[in-house]
Amino acid sequence: MVVAQEAVKKGLDKTPEVSDQLEATKQSVLANAYVQDFLKNNPVTDDMVKAEYERIKAAATGTEYRAHHILVAKEAEGKDIIARLKKNPGAFENWQWKNRWIRAPRPRWRPGMVQSARMVPEFGAAVSKLEKGKFTLEPVKTQFGYHVILLDGTRPIEPPPWTR
Repeated sequence: MVVAQEAVKKGLDKTPEVSDQLEATKQSVLANAYVQDFLKNNPVTDDMVKAEYERIKAAATGTEYRAHHILVAKEAEGKDIIARLKKNPGAFENWQWKNRWIRAPRPRWRPGMVQSARMVPEFGAAVSKLEKGKFTLEPVKTQFGYHVILLDGTRPIEPPPWTR
C-alpha cells in the first residue's frame, strides 16, 4: 500500500497507460461483482441445468465428417493429383506423406469427427456432398489454396451424455 500511495503522489495514476490499466481493472471487478450478485439472487438449480442440456441436445442435429485432404497452392496441381488418383484411388495416403510440396491433413480433422459448420465454408460444402471413400473430382478452392478431399466417414451428431 505504501508503494501504491507513493505512485499516486508522483501522479503515476494519471498517466495514460496506468489510467487505462486502472479502468480495465475496475471494469473487471465490477463485472465480476455483478455476476456474483446475479447468481446469488438467481440461483441455478440442477433442474434448470438439465432442462438447458435437453434443449441443446434436441437442437444438436446434423452430421459430422472425417476427411483427409491434400492442399496445394495451384489449381493445376490439384487437377493433376485428381487425374492420378482416378487411376489409383488407393494412393491418396501416399500422396499426403511422400510429397514434400503437399501438406498433410490438419491435425484437428484427422483424429476425430468435425461438423461442416466448423470447417472453412467451401471445404465444408464439398465434404457434405461426398460419399464415404470418394474424393473430390475438382480441386476445392479456399483461402488456404486448393484441396483434394477424401471422405473417410460420417456419423450423426451425438451430444455428450448427461452427467452430474
